[in-house]
Amino acid sequence: MYPINVSCRTEITRKQKKTLKHYGLIWDGSEFNGLIKSERRIEKIKTYCKKEGLRFKISNSMGNRSANYRNKFFTHHKPQILGRYYICAYCGKLLSKSKVTVDHLYPIGKVSRSVKYQKKLKKQGIQNINSPNNLVPACARCNMKKDDKTGLWIFRGRIGRHTGRWIIKWLIELIILAILIYIVICRREEVIQWIQSLY
Repeated sequence: MYPINVSCRTEITRKQKKTLKHYGLIWDGSEFNGLIKSERRIEKIKTYCKKEGLRFKISNSMGNRSANYRNKFFTHHKPQILGRYYICAYCGKLLSKSKVTVDHLYPIGKVSRSVKYQKKLKKQGIQNINSPNNLVPACARCNMKKDDKTGLWIFRGRIGRHTGRWIIKWLIELIILAILIYIVICRREEVIQWIQSLY
């Protein structure tokens, strides 16, 4: 059973009330609430709310933002580099503790409106959206770009939370840079001749 909540910024029309009652929701004078078992019915209600401009939410402890999720992240995740810096899980930027924006890998908005995402989290052993396993370090730019997106962003965040991924990337970049410097300094004459032969 999933606790459903539907509300509106303005007044809900008689037609909307009738439709939502038909779906099994109960009007309490200001909003609709109800326990819905069928995932298909939840999707129908969600689609209807989107079409009508109503706010749809699956009310549950998994989908609520806690006030202390940032502290929870820092308690469970120590700095990754030199005991001082975190790495943005999305772009690899080094961040001091004060510059870290803690991001919910599975976004609160998506989880609070989707049975699918709630099931995904539960399969991973995550019982709460604010669990340290669902929190990753991010720079402000990436956090804003990600917003409540999923898909590739979730993949990037999962891979990027591991320090080894960034160390390997940095080593490869360093090797490429060293090769380029070697070519420019030691093989300059050969490079110039090769470029001239192109013309």
